[in-house]
Amino acid sequence: MRKNNILSLQCKFKSEQEIAKETMMKKTDERTDGIKQKLIDTPIFVILIFTLLIIPLLFLRSKGVFTLGVIIALIASISLLALHVFKEKVSLKFKIYIIIVLLGSVIINGLINFGFIASGKPYIILLSVFLSYVLPSKRVYTFLFVFISIYAIIAFLYINGYLTYNFNIINQINQPATWIIDGFILLIISVILISVGNKIRYTLTENFDNLTVSNSLLRDREEKYKSLFDNDELAVIILQDKVIVECNKKTLDLFKCKEEDVIGKEPYELSPKYQPDGILSKEKAQTLEDFSNENPSIIHHPEWQHINSQGELFLVSSSITPISLSTGFFLYIVLKDITKIKALELKAQLTLDALKFKNEELQEFAYITSHDLQEPLRTISSFTKLINDEHKDELSEDLKTYINFISESSDRLRDLITNLLDYTRLGNLEKTTLVDCNVLIKEIL
Repeated sequence: MRKNNILSLQCKFKSEQEIAKETMMKKTDERTDGIKQKLIDTPIFVILIFTLLIIPLLFLRSKGVFTLGVIIALIASISLLALHVFKEKVSLKFKIYIIIVLLGSVIINGLINFGFIASGKPYIILLSVFLSYVLPSKRVYTFLFVFISIYAIIAFLYINGYLTYNFNIINQINQPATWIIDGFILLIISVILISVGNKIRYTLTENFDNLTVSNSLLRDREEKYKSLFDNDELAVIILQDKVIVECNKKTLDLFKCKEEDVIGKEPYELSPKYQPDGILSKEKAQTLEDFSNENPSIIHHPEWQHINSQGELFLVSSSITPISLSTGFFLYIVLKDITKIKALELKAQLTLDALKFKNEELQEFAYITSHDLQEPLRTISSFTKLINDEHKDELSEDLKTYINFISESSDRLRDLITNLLDYTRLGNLEKTTLVDCNVLIKEIL
């Protein structure tokens, strides 16, 4: 019962640690995915509103002509509307690449048509900062490199005359639509960055609070198991890489030493040079450890002889449980002092051996005694028979009666001695059977 309780406690300790770790990792992953989804969905909605508002202004600036910029805005609004409507069904990665393509098209169109003064240039900064919250750094720098390369290529084309700059900036400056579009671009970029910053700040605060609560729960759990470990009525040691890394108070009482005398040592160093079976303690310890490493699912219970700080030998029954944790492989060993139990077992065995010897002597004595007692009985029976046979005619009736009494008494005494001898041999019978005493009494009567 005690062993089962210890094993259940070990399993519970291990399972609760693993469950807590898996739950925390699962919640962290879910929370991270949720944050990324919100960081994507919010800009999609803001850019959608911005696109719907800017389409009339683009028409106004192009004087009702379907320019490339107007077409890109229409495609972007339709795509963003679809992403917003089906946001629960569309994957995060697909949303990210759609935004990259749309904003990339706006940047390229602006640079080709407006050159250096393209109002879409800040999207390069916006997109890079935004992607840093939802993609790995290596991939973000890749996209940043791509957009800067596009910027450099278009600059090269303008500088070398491959692209002609026909944009009349004076006319555009005098148009309200130009200022409104630029203002919208500044507004949208500012709103998105502020929104992302607020969500990140909120998430960091929430994660910090959750981390504080989790640490408190883990600390309470650690203190609980530490208390159970220290106050266990059996000695417990924990091994890692052959060395004792932790022990409870009962272990110190058992070895009659301080904690620093145990921690950092191998079990064989707290043992005599040889075990009772004649094997070197160091070799036997290595054999047990190899068995535990090769059979991590098996709990074995070897007996082991230790020596305390006062040089006293004592025998323990150990329960070795392999435990694999995230921090490494451990051996959880429970020690039970069985020195007194073994002494009692030895005493009981000596008593049994002595009793067996006495029983053998008793049987021999009973055999000899029965033989010696039967000899005078045979003599009495023989002489009474001779008297009765040779002097039968000379004997009176009274003498004949007396002789018969003597013969019958001798026979009864002989039967008693034989039965007594058989009784002493009952323990040596190979097979015993039950006897119905009622039937036996009826036969006698």
